[in-house]
Amino acid sequence: MHSALTLPGWVPASADISNSTIVGNDASQDGGGIHVSGPVNLYNTTIA
Repeated sequence: MHSALTLPGWVPASADISNSTIVGNDASQDGGGIHVSGPVNLYNTTIA
């Protein structure tokens, strides 16, 4: 598990995603194609 890194000007963020389809969700490190430092709320959303 990785810990959060605090950089100058960095602000914790959250996300609300609704009525969406996210495809090609991959990355070489943390979180796949989505990396958010705070809570993420998904409504009627498909991640593939």
